Amino acid sequence: VCLVTRNPYLAYAQAATAFYPSAAVIAHRSETASIDSTAKIADDCHIDHGAVIGARVEIGSGTRIGAHAVIAEGVVVGTDCVIGANAYILSLIHI
Repeated sequence: VCLVTRNPYLAYAQAATAFYPSAAVIAHRSETASIDSTAKIADDCHIDHGAVIGARVEIGSGTRIGAHAVIAEGVVVGTDCVIGANAYILSLIHI
């Protein structure tokens, strides 16, 4: 099969995703994660060991937060995102 497209990188990414879809997110909040009481986190998120979620953070459905990742105050994370281990995400705009 010959695939002709104006954007071959996008076409390859879409084809690869069809053959190798991401595993389903298993809802989990590690007991060792530090989550501020004002954070709004969807019920089906996966938060790994040692993650730190700051004040007024919003995390959308299906998102994965890796071990020891830090999401600073006021950050909004969308749906189906992956935040890797040891990542540090901060907002330059304070709410």
